[in-house]
This record gives sequence, structure tokens and C-alpha cells, in this order.
Amino acid sequence: MSTNYVLVDFENLQPDMSALAGTGHKVVVFFGAKQQTSRHHFEKFDSLFELGPNLVREKILHSGKNALDMHIAYYLGRIFEREPAASVQVISRDADFDPLLEYLRKKGFSCSRSGKVGDVARPAAAPSFVETIKQALNNRLNIGDFSLNGLADHLGLSARTLQRRLRTEGLTHRALVSTLRHDRAVRALATPIPQNAIARSLGYSGTGAFQRAFKSWTGVSPAALRRAGKRSGNGRNGTRLQAKAR
Repeated sequence: MSTNYVLVDFENLQPDMSALAGTGHKVVVFFGAKQQTSRHHFEKFDSLFELGPNLVREKILHSGKNALDMHIAYYLGRIFEREPAASVQVISRDADFDPLLEYLRKKGFSCSRSGKVGDVARPAAAPSFVETIKQALNNRLNIGDFSLNGLADHLGLSARTLQRRLRTEGLTHRALVSTLRHDRAVRALATPIPQNAIARSLGYSGTGAFQRAFKSWTGVSPAALRRAGKRSGNGRNGTRLQAKAR
């Protein structure tokens, strides 16, 4: 399952975060430079202690216009660089985050902003069988084993049962793996990550194998998609090329 991050602009608002305790969310609280020297009511920090090991504190060294916002934007980018499938919620009343978040969503990343912790902590509907399979495959790809048998073991099913249930949904293991690789490749190609590193992360034996697979999905080479993305500046060409793989 992908990691859920909550980035809190504690300079902008100091919410009660007790609702996030025990949810598994990774909470990163950003403190402004002036906050570290001024006096605050202790009860504002009570809910932070309930988060235990899921809490990370980031202290901004110097104050300045939008200094904390810049740190959150940087942290957000580092998360998606390491974990493209992660989900990130920014807790802030500052609407200046919205253009960046909209840009990232168009690039295929999961992120949003809210001024209420309750919007994050609200229980989500139970994932469907297909969603569970996709999440499990994503995890298996992270460790380099997305084989049918490995996936079945991960889910506590026999390989035959897994195949049968996938057929019921009109899917195959091979098609799901191909779609996952395609989506990850497109997101990675929007970054400066070298093609050989992308190929390794997707489980290919070399850059050539990755390039052949990518061209079979989209009709163009990875380099061509990367060039198209640079020319468009907003991902519209990349979106048209992705559509060919569907």
C-alpha cells in the first residue's frame, strides 16, 4: 500500500491532530523560525505527542517571506521523487499551494490541500479487489518481485485463485503489470531521472528492454516523450501519448 503523508504548515495554523493518531499517516510538521523562540500554549502541542513515531518535525532555520512554504514545496518534491505512488495532503489555509498541487496532479501525482485535519482522518471506503491488487503490485514492484506467485503469496491466495478472480474482473496479471510499469515510466520521464535508473526501478534487464516496452505502449520512444513534455511545458503532449497505451 502506498504511503500517506500529511504536511502541516504549523506557522499558518495549529490544528488538533489527535484524529491522525493510529491511522498510519506519516505526519511532517513544519515550524517557522519565529515559532521556535516565541511562547505557545502547551495544549497546542498535546496532539503532536499522540502521533508517536509517525511524527517528523521540520524546523525552518531562518524567517523570510514564504520561507516555510518553500520548505514544504521542496519536501513534497522529494517525497514524489522517492515514492511516486505516495499520497500527500498539505494542511494549510494558504491557497498559494494550490497551483503547485494542481500541476503535480496533472503529472499523475496524488496530492491536495485542506485547512482541516478531519478531511484527512475521515475513514475512506474499503478498497475494491482490483484496487487491492493494484496496491499490492505497486508494493511488489518496489521490492523487485511482481511475479504472479509472489503477488498471490502476498495476498494469501493461490496463484490459480488469483488468476480466476482477475478473469472475473476482465483482467490479467500481465496487463496489470504492464499498466503499472507504463504509468510509473511516464511519471519518471517527467523528471531528470536517467533512463537506465528508470529501467532498473521497473524491473527491466536493461535500457533497451525498457525502451522497446515503452514504444510498444505508446508508439514513441522514452526520449521522444521526454522531449514532447519539455516542449509543451504543461504535459499536454505527454497526455496524448499516454492515451495510445490505453
